[in-house]
Amino acid sequence: MVDELQDSVPLLVFLGVLSASYVDHVALRRHRRQILHLQVLEYYTRPGDLILFNGRAKVSALQRSLTRAEWDHVAIVVPSRDGGHLQLLEVTGDGVTLSPLTSRLLAYSTFHVRYFALRKLRTPLLSRAVVNDLLERFTAEVEGLSYGLSLRRLLHARQTEPALSRDSTFFCSELVAHAYKALGLISSSSEANDFWPGSFSPGDFVDAELGRHGASLSPEIIIDCKLLEVATATKRSPST
Repeated sequence: MVDELQDSVPLLVFLGVLSASYVDHVALRRHRRQILHLQVLEYYTRPGDLILFNGRAKVSALQRSLTRAEWDHVAIVVPSRDGGHLQLLEVTGDGVTLSPLTSRLLAYSTFHVRYFALRKLRTPLLSRAVVNDLLERFTAEVEGLSYGLSLRRLLHARQTEPALSRDSTFFCSELVAHAYKALGLISSSSEANDFWPGSFSPGDFVDAELGRHGASLSPEIIIDCKLLEVATATKRSPST
């Protein structure tokens, strides 16, 4: 019952957790999407959900242009080892890293990312316990592996996918594709290095692949990081 309430958009709008208004931002005028406040993100998010990134860096813009996508980075939400706060599993220049979800997104939003979107994973055929267990095992297997993105890959040269090992290198979308393979949601015959961040956009390849395995991703929900600053601001005394 609690799970159903957490997925109830009308209830979350009523409680003020999810905004019924739409993004009014120069970069987002073409898109009409609901907004989720960062300070309640962990309440609404579960392991297996995706975070999509639209970055500020020139290389991020170049990647979006070459891949014709809105997103240049993707990460997956995973459970913590001690059952505490949710973690963000992603590939950065430092390799495969694990960070607290909320604080990581807040740090990103300060300088590096223009905006984020959440896509919630729905797996009617898999219980939450099974998803958590499989993602914990996957995280233990890949954490600390190296980053790997070459100019050749960026220009779409097809490469044969090697077997997963401690010598493996990852690009962000490859990591997420491997995670979904571990959940049985992407066919083992699909090459993980064929996936880009834009592949996880609504209506793209991943949606069709998940549908064939009895799963789905929600529409994109913009994560509002600025509201956290307002909520935690301290009141100043008027100057005399």
